[in-house]
Amino acid sequence: MRFHWSAEPGIDLYSGPAVPIRAYSESFYIINLLADPDAGYPGFSRAISVPPDQVGKRRFNNPRPQGTSVISNYGDYVNKPLYGTMYLLIMRITPTPTGFSTLVCDTRAGLYLIGPDGKYVPRWKSTSLGPAVIRIDFTNQSTAGATAPSSPTAPQRGPLPAPAEDVFG
Repeated sequence: MRFHWSAEPGIDLYSGPAVPIRAYSESFYIINLLADPDAGYPGFSRAISVPPDQVGKRRFNNPRPQGTSVISNYGDYVNKPLYGTMYLLIMRITPTPTGFSTLVCDTRAGLYLIGPDGKYVPRWKSTSLGPAVIRIDFTNQSTAGATAPSSPTAPQRGPLPAPAEDVFG
């Protein structure tokens, strides 16, 4: 499966705030889809901060593996290949006093598994699942004891489907 990004006019997908937006969102979904809390991109676990009272709660800033949840038509999908494309759109990036806030629209309806009969079947249980808009807030305040690398200066575009280095500076 792949992620396909687009953005509203005036938003550069390959530099600035869009780089951590893309890496954060993809890391979040990969952790959930693979049911592996360590599957996020380099620097992801350092960059997020989950307050102790929020551990295990369903919040976008608190990704938790959900691969064994009953949200697939065919039960546990962790050991099954996933096919298709997840489409994401950066709708807005708004500066805040300590960073920025963004709205991202995602469409999960394009992901499939191979069902028991050998045919592609929707990965999600709902037949009416459509786009969702998610707000993600980013801060330039480091988590306790964490040292962030510098943000990448070169545009983050190339043949790899994921960043090879920490882009959460």
